[in-house]
Amino acid sequence: MTDHNETLPQDENYLLFPLDPRGLEILTKLARWSNFVGVINIIAGIFQILAIFIYYDRVLLIIPTLSIGGFLIYLGTRLTSTAAHLRYGAHHKDSQSFLAALDLLRTYIFLTGIVYLFTLLMIIGILLFTLLLGAAASEFII
Repeated sequence: MTDHNETLPQDENYLLFPLDPRGLEILTKLARWSNFVGVINIIAGIFQILAIFIYYDRVLLIIPTLSIGGFLIYLGTRLTSTAAHLRYGAHHKDSQSFLAALDLLRTYIFLTGIVYLFTLLMIIGILLFTLLLGAAASEFII
């Protein structure tokens, strides 16, 4: 029985992911779900952009609507690109493609996390505004 560690680099920063049937199945499923969620994001972004036809008479609502739609489409393209790199990397055993997929996935998770934090801060701000001003808040809202 041979020791497989003899053929691996001795660098401690080396990560080994086996492309045995189980590893290939994991990457394939990750690619499928990344593609599915990416397509859903793109479709949601397109619907968001099409919503400007609802707000055509409210100029102030057009800019955020287009921004959110464009952002959703961008996130969707990050995930569909991730899926493509994962599939290519898994089937061709290309580590550079696998690294590109991980970087795209990192970008998606980072941007999504920023949006979640921003949303949480907005909710906290609205709750504080409501609690501090109470019934007087209705006087400020027209």
